[in-house]
Amino acid sequence: MGAFDSKVIDIKAELNDWLNVRGGEVQDLALSLINRAIDSLWRYRPWDLLTNILPLTLDSTGQSAMPVDFGRMLYVGYDSDSDGVIDWFFFNECRNPDKRYDISSTFSKSTGLTLTIKFARIYGITPLMKYVVGLDKVTDDNDYLFFPGTLVLRSAQKIHAVDKSIAGLEINAINNEYNELLRDYEQAYYHIDKSMEMFQQDKYYGLINNEKYSLDGDFSNTIPNRSNSYDL
Repeated sequence: MGAFDSKVIDIKAELNDWLNVRGGEVQDLALSLINRAIDSLWRYRPWDLLTNILPLTLDSTGQSAMPVDFGRMLYVGYDSDSDGVIDWFFFNECRNPDKRYDISSTFSKSTGLTLTIKFARIYGITPLMKYVVGLDKVTDDNDYLFFPGTLVLRSAQKIHAVDKSIAGLEINAINNEYNELLRDYEQAYYHIDKSMEMFQQDKYYGLINNEKYSLDGDFSNTIPNRSNSYDL
C-alpha cells in the first residue's frame, strides 16, 4: 500500500552494510539510496501533484476499504448541494456522529497492513476522500521518477554522507544545493494556486458581516462591511 509496504528485506541489507565496516551487503547501493531519497522527499510534504480524490463505496455497515495507493489522509467530505464544491466535512473520531469517521487497521507480518474507513451512520451519500498517493519503490533503470532527478540525486548523496560519516566542503556544497532545490520545488508544487480569500462567504458567495462592538463603553455595535482577512 504505497507508504505501508516495507518488508524486512528492504532494510536488512542496508543494516548489514552499515554494521559491516567493509560494506558490500547492498547489491545495488545507488538504487537503494535513490529509493531512500524518494521516500524522504515524499514524507516531507503532501505534494499537490500526488493528491487524489476518490469516491468511497460504502457497504451496508458504512465501511470502505482504503485504496491500495493510499499514503496520507487530507480530508473526507461531500458535496451536499451538487454544485461541485465539497461543503460538508467529516472528521476522525469527531463526537458528532453526523461528522465522524474512524479508521481501523489490521496488521499481519505475512500480509502487511490493511486499513478500513468507517462512518458512524449511513447517509445515502457518496463521501469523497482526498489523500496523498503513496509511491512504489523504483526497481529498474528505466523507471520514471516523480521528483526531479537532481533533487533526488542530492538527497541520496546527503543520506549516504550521513551513513558513512562523510564531511567536508563537497558535502557542504551538496547540502546547500539540496536545500535550494527543495525550496524551489516546494514553492512550485506545494499549495499550487490556492485561493487565499480569508473573508467569510455564504453558499451564494455573499460576504458575511460580523458584529463590531465599540470600545468606548457605550455598548453600541454596528455591522461593518469588511473582510476578516485583516485586523480591526
